Amino acid sequence: MIIKNKFYHTKTIERKANELLTAYYGFEPAKIKLPVAIDKILEIHLNLNVLWENFKDDKILAALVPQEKMVALNEILTSDTGKGRENFTKAHEIGHWILHVDQTNSDANPLPGFSKPYEKICRSSLQDWDEKNADKFASYLLMPEELMRASMKNEKISNWEDIRKMAEKFGVSSTAMRIRLENLNFVYISEEGSFFKSKAEFVGQGTLM
Repeated sequence: MIIKNKFYHTKTIERKANELLTAYYGFEPAKIKLPVAIDKILEIHLNLNVLWENFKDDKILAALVPQEKMVALNEILTSDTGKGRENFTKAHEIGHWILHVDQTNSDANPLPGFSKPYEKICRSSLQDWDEKNADKFASYLLMPEELMRASMKNEKISNWEDIRKMAEKFGVSSTAMRIRLENLNFVYISEEGSFFKSKAEFVGQGTLM
């Protein structure tokens, strides 16, 4: 059964992601060797099946099929040069499984979505709270705060190449890494593409002009 539009505090989503990491690795996220083993968490720990499929709509990257314990992935993801978007998409679907599926009753109540060949819950508008929460979960799962802070002790983010290197280290896309870095206040990138140490520094410079 799907749990739609349930309110989750950001800290609750982060806690659930850390609990999953701890359950899989057997120790705290701070000791994890990067990148996070998302495939093993998905297929071995959670026992979810993966199916690669040619979706007619390229805007839909994946779909969760709870009653089949299946994650269907759009084959378009294999066209990417790196695995960053694929990893984030898998983590996003894990987020749906943890946050939005009643796993005690996952065989009941088929979900709205594609009627053939099976019912799915698909990624919809990013304005949907369930989608936003699944994205947050994926970010916390693949880029745990403790590991981000530990990595930043030896890193300086001053250009896109620095972000690319961090993204490669964590197995995510540069876009996902940028958002995580900005949310943790490690960097702020203006609309013009200028890099600042924080949003406060950007605002301060704007005040001086």
